[in-house]
Amino acid sequence: MSTSTEGEATSHGGPSPSFPVTVFGFLPEQRKSVVSSFVSMSSGATVDYPAGEYSNWVTIIYPDEVEAARAMRRNGEVLHGVTMIGVKWAASIGYYYK
Repeated sequence: MSTSTEGEATSHGGPSPSFPVTVFGFLPEQRKSVVSSFVSMSSGATVDYPAGEYSNWVTIIYPDEVEAARAMRRNGEVLHGVTMIGVKWAASIGYYYK
C-alpha cells in the first residue's frame, strides 16, 4: 500500500479523522486526471494506491466529511462520454485506512 502523504496529528496529539472514498472504473491511463480531479476538491486530501500502479481504482482520503460526501455525489459520473466511474465509502468495500 502506497500513500502520497502521511496523516497529521490533531492538536491533542491523536490522529486526524479521515474519510476515505474509493474511486473506480476508470481506464488506467485516465488515473492521473481522475485523481487530480478528486484531490482538487479538498485542500488536504491524500491519495492511496492500494492495488498498485496499473489498477483502475484508488482511494482518496479526505480530512473533512463534507468534502468526502461531495466526492461521493460523483458516483455514476461519465468521463469524456465513455467511462463511468463509481465512488464508494472505502470501508463499504472492505478497505480500512489506518
